[in-house]
Amino acid sequence: MGLLGFFDPAAEWFGLQEHRDDFGLALRYHHAPTGPYLMLPFFGPSTIADTVGRVAGSPRAVARTIVAAVNYRSPHLDQFEQADRYAIDLCGAVQDAHLQQRDHRAKELKSGE
Repeated sequence: MGLLGFFDPAAEWFGLQEHRDDFGLALRYHHAPTGPYLMLPFFGPSTIADTVGRVAGSPRAVARTIVAAVNYRSPHLDQFEQADRYAIDLCGAVQDAHLQQRDHRAKELKSGE
């Protein structure tokens, strides 16, 4: 409910809050195949299921993700340089970290956290 993300009657009228979980996590929760790993510009690491989850989300969330990705990198350049310096396979390390983080969050959802 809302007007292109500019008005949020769910929060204002009904007291419903936005959750940090997304449709991609819902697919993982129900053991749907995640599909191949992708590295998307601005969005970063993803899978087919996570990408579908982003598209199913609100346009405001997509725009917020792009802004957060661009904004995060500039003050954390040293982290990216260190990861590039010490990782034998940087792409593989990023892929592994992303997939483990998403699996961990899906397990948290199942345990009720």
